[in-house]
Amino acid sequence: MARQSVQDGYFEAPFAAFPGQIADFGTSNDNYVRGFPAAGAVIGGRGVVKGADIDLDANANPLNQPAPYTVKAPVGGSVAADFVGIVIRTEAMTNVGDPAEAAYADKTMASVTHKQAGGALVYVKAPVAIAAGDTVFMSVDAAQAPNLPVGEFTNVTGAGVIALTNLQWYKSTAAGDVGIIEQLLELFNLVAR
Repeated sequence: MARQSVQDGYFEAPFAAFPGQIADFGTSNDNYVRGFPAAGAVIGGRGVVKGADIDLDANANPLNQPAPYTVKAPVGGSVAADFVGIVIRTEAMTNVGDPAEAAYADKTMASVTHKQAGGALVYVKAPVAIAAGDTVFMSVDAAQAPNLPVGEFTNVTGAGVIALTNLQWYKSTAAGDVGIIEQLLELFNLVAR
């Protein structure tokens, strides 16, 4: 007697990815993604920078605060050292803005890759054609919108963007598609271990 399969068919190609989606199973590991309190809405698939410090000693339950600071959308004047990671899309997000985009609301816990997440792969919007290994630049200037909203990534240098040396474009992607960014392990983390 033959057993019936739970899955009776397979798609020839995977479904399209969306910004903020984890690109491989390994990236879902706790070593790559941490919870940070959001200071303002932070949108899936975009970069965030360090916000205000949190006084963990004054918190009644410090176990609920996994990070000593908040994360927020980049602002003019943000530098590469302020970069925390890429916002990961989860069911905890709500739609904000017009057109609506999935985001963590202000004062909620946001899932974000972090600087120690060497090897993390995350889908993001690719505004221009991308080649594998290209340098990643993040928009920090609202004047770039709507072509490159704050926190989105590109491989083109210029005014209003900062270079992020611990990231690289993982594979070639056509303009307007969703590409993959790989977060590289920073050298100081190797020395510290």
